[in-house]
Amino acid sequence: MASIIDEFEDVPADVLEFENWRPSHEGSHKLGSGDLLLLLPVAVFFDGMQLVLMLSSLAGSLVAAIPILGWFMGAAINATGAIIGAVLSIFAWLTFFTWFKIKGIDLGSAKRAIRIMATTLVETIPYVAGILPTWTVVILYTYYETRKEEREKST
Repeated sequence: MASIIDEFEDVPADVLEFENWRPSHEGSHKLGSGDLLLLLPVAVFFDGMQLVLMLSSLAGSLVAAIPILGWFMGAAINATGAIIGAVLSIFAWLTFFTWFKIKGIDLGSAKRAIRIMATTLVETIPYVAGILPTWTVVILYTYYETRKEEREKST
């Protein structure tokens, strides 16, 4: 009985090495419309969660108007919302950073790096994070910017 290893004897060694593997985007878009259909709901989810956290923080402020017990409950609600919001912003950044790197989009350019870091910082500001759909805007802008760069390279 032949083992699985025996079946790969005739395959060149460089084919079996995966450490230098990079996704190939030749002949296709780095960030296609299918990617946008997947990225956009994720960005809307993160922005929606920021909105929910902002509304809970406002509720915490209203609860804080109740003397003594409300002060502690309001502070606890606000602190919890701030911590969850910061963690959510970092997780969103890691999600989109990983997604763009897998798709071969260079995030090392100064414009893109500043845009994503600024979005992460804005998302950690209380009340502002819930009002502005920053992740959705960044995803749309990066999508259109990537498509524009591809059009310019092809001409």
